[in-house]
Amino acid sequence: MKILIYGSGVIGSIYAARLKNAGQDVTLLARGSRLEDLKEGVVLEDSRIGYITKTLVPLVDRLQPGDAYDLVIVVMRRNQTRSILTTLAENKLIPNILFLVNNAAGPQEWVDALGRDRVLIGLPNAGGERRGNIVRFILIRSSPILFGELDGKKTARVEQIIQMFKSAGLLAAAQKNMDACMKSHVALVAPGACAIYMAAGDIHRLARMRECLILLIRAV
Repeated sequence: MKILIYGSGVIGSIYAARLKNAGQDVTLLARGSRLEDLKEGVVLEDSRIGYITKTLVPLVDRLQPGDAYDLVIVVMRRNQTRSILTTLAENKLIPNILFLVNNAAGPQEWVDALGRDRVLIGLPNAGGERRGNIVRFILIRSSPILFGELDGKKTARVEQIIQMFKSAGLLAAAQKNMDACMKSHVALVAPGACAIYMAAGDIHRLARMRECLILLIRAV
């Protein structure tokens, strides 16, 4: 399977390096200063143990209408995806486009631009931050990459993508109602993030803030 990861931030970098190290045919799309950094390799630091790796991943700075990939994985913020829909739509050769994007608004905008048959949606299981050219990351080991077809069917391509992720040591699972899963995810994460902000980023302090916890529960 020939794969393009569209988005070279924290999560895109993690998945690109892991898939490349697993022997997958993966290319990473990057631009500007990030593209220049990545020419020296994708540098990852495991935030749990401090272990640093560098992986050379093939790079491109754009997707052309004639570029052939079996799968594009879009990994970026939802408010950034609109800017790439025209580019994705102009390429008629790519049959599978997986949006690993937090999105509680539903996939209709993507479907309208690309066609229902091409779109899969999901949630990543990683996070972190960039420090210069280093991505300091964490994999949420208790949760797989969740994704699925819009109609919830477990198709051959879903199985193939699951096996692709598993080859890289990344847990992945099919979800029957991914749109509902995303809405439930936001309903939990958004109030939780606000509560953590109220505690100045200190979750131990938050545990002692009874009124804040009550507000958090009401918000969810």
